[in-house]
Amino acid sequence: MSPAPAVAEAFTRMFYLNRACEIQLATLSAGQELIIPSPEVCEHAARQHDDYAYLDTVHLDREWTALLRLLERDGAAYRC
Repeated sequence: MSPAPAVAEAFTRMFYLNRACEIQLATLSAGQELIIPSPEVCEHAARQHDDYAYLDTVHLDREWTALLRLLERDGAAYRC
């Protein structure tokens, strides 16, 4: 059973924010320069994401289920 859409959306947003931070830290620790896309490219990507990912509850359910499987597989102790 899926949680309330707000919980699933918050979790997925935080999951991908964390992943972006991990990638940025790995890039910086390797001495690589971060290449930041132009504001127009960032805005276009954000619109695509918002138009697709969070307006479709079926997609959100699938994403939630997939991320929970990742947590289970990685052995993360997320359950209380």
